Amino acid sequence: MDELHAVALEEIALEGKRGCSVNLLWQLLEPRLPAGIPTLIAPLKQHLWQLLRSPASRLSFSNEELQEQAREAAKQAGSTKKKKKKKKGDDDDDELPQIETELPLEAVPDNVAEAEEQGIVLVAPEAARLAVVGVYDEMEANYKLSEHQLAVLEMVGQRRHHGAVQTDMANELGVQHRNFFYVLKMLEARHMIVRNKLMVPLPANQNNHGWSTTSIVHLPRFAPRVVLGAEAVFKEVKTAQGQQLQQQSVQQQGQSSGSYVVRDDATVMQQICDFLGSQNGRYVSESQVKAVLGFTGSATAHRQWRR
Repeated sequence: MDELHAVALEEIALEGKRGCSVNLLWQLLEPRLPAGIPTLIAPLKQHLWQLLRSPASRLSFSNEELQEQAREAAKQAGSTKKKKKKKKGDDDDDELPQIETELPLEAVPDNVAEAEEQGIVLVAPEAARLAVVGVYDEMEANYKLSEHQLAVLEMVGQRRHHGAVQTDMANELGVQHRNFFYVLKMLEARHMIVRNKLMVPLPANQNNHGWSTTSIVHLPRFAPRVVLGAEAVFKEVKTAQGQQLQQQSVQQQGQSSGSYVVRDDATVMQQICDFLGSQNGRYVSESQVKAVLGFTGSATAHRQWRR
């Protein structure tokens, strides 16, 4: 039970400042159940809930309604700051008030079923949220991480093995893409993230049906165990359920959710070179090479050949 409790605390911390709802926690725990626990039955959920609710877990509690109000207030505060530039000598008394999202422990139900119905959200303490994304010495560090760098680590941690798309994160944080590159570069230099090239489809409203190149970002412990070659990139494809870009399969929105395959042009180039080398100096037309290597029969194959 201690192992399951530790896994639950880690999953809650990975969800960052927004916290983790009770229903989402059960989904996150299912693939990480310790040996000997085949599934989360109701009595087990209740026992785990009592452990999480105890002061020893150092969790704070909120609900989905308060979280939504806080997000709306943050958006309004952000738009207000953009419209009104702060002058020298001005104080912060006119800033929008912060909405209190934490519930007192007495308001948190003892029964796990009631907690699920009320939309209770569990939030890990700041130290746990930093530690779970690899920030252990932030307070003592000579070069502290910026607000955007900490936000990136939190978003990347929330995406776990799937990773976060660079363009999605830049758009969510409101940072210009050319500036956001340096945010990631500094984190990568400190070995706090792993970045790989990624191809994503352009929005459907564009007629060229092309692809855009960006990066997929992981925490080191969630990074794919695939070493990409110089000409290889990850390529996003639709899942079997037809999920589209900007939709998410579990709980969040605003992030990419397709499956990824590796596109390695170096392998195709080697096949072309091997075929030409086997012709012993004989002239070979382009159409023959395309036919032998399977680059005919569809517009997709022709585009791949042109690339």
